[in-house]
Amino acid sequence: MNHLEGLIDNRNKQLFEELKSVHTIDVQFENRNDYSCFSKGNHSTIYIPKFDKKPPSFTHELLHIYLRTKKVFIGAAFKICINDSDVLKNYFDDHLIEHVGNTLDHVKMFPQFIQLGFNQSEFITDFNVDKLTEAQIQTIKTKFEAKWFFKTHKFKQAFKLFIGKYFAVKACPNTSFNYNDKLSRLRDIHPELYDISQTFFDAWAAFDYNDTNQLSGGYHVILYDYISELENIVRRAQEEKN
Repeated sequence: MNHLEGLIDNRNKQLFEELKSVHTIDVQFENRNDYSCFSKGNHSTIYIPKFDKKPPSFTHELLHIYLRTKKVFIGAAFKICINDSDVLKNYFDDHLIEHVGNTLDHVKMFPQFIQLGFNQSEFITDFNVDKLTEAQIQTIKTKFEAKWFFKTHKFKQAFKLFIGKYFAVKACPNTSFNYNDKLSRLRDIHPELYDISQTFFDAWAAFDYNDTNQLSGGYHVILYDYISELENIVRRAQEEKN
């Protein structure tokens, strides 16, 4: 345990011990700037910056593992759905897929993080970064409104930025940012894309992974519905160019 000094304190010790009893956890210290976690099966490796040991950051990665022990694999399921979709796979890159999955995890992790006694500002490293700037809203609007030769390419760019920014805002733990007006203007740009994302997000936020009496399919049902609706939007956009 000596090598974990500076990572474990009275707030996260019990969580760490409980996870270790059901899951294999390795910790590797590297010359890096960020914390990360790689999991496969019942084994996870947490990568730690050598000179930046912080209990909140370590706990953040533990909570990713905690969801895994609860059989919550929303990020992996989202990735499979996108890569299996001939319609959507060219509208998402690896970075966006990982980003969406990560934010969906964060929605479930954040309440646990606060319950353990950590401050909301310690949850993510970009806590004080505005997740939807005025310039980004205008960029999305301009790209969606592109015509003629560049229409398809610009739509794809706008689609990616819209999805990425929507989920970044919805998962942002910084309550000092009032995103209501910005989200309203984002909806004005593409109401259907906004509304299906909102429906999916609300259903995911309400999903209780501790409820053993879930209907067949659990969170996969709401995910598949969202994927299907995204496909419909992209198909119609593709038809409009012809």
